[in-house]
Amino acid sequence: MSARTFCNPILAGFYPDPSICRVGDDYYLVTSTFEY
Repeated sequence: MSARTFCNPILAGFYPDPSICRVGDDYYLVTSTFEY
């Protein structure tokens, strides 16, 4: 396995309850929202 470097995402604003979701080889950052 090769070494990999990742940067932490910087999100301006209010993004509560962050979670990481993996779909295959892709990763997604999801957060709670108070809109519907």
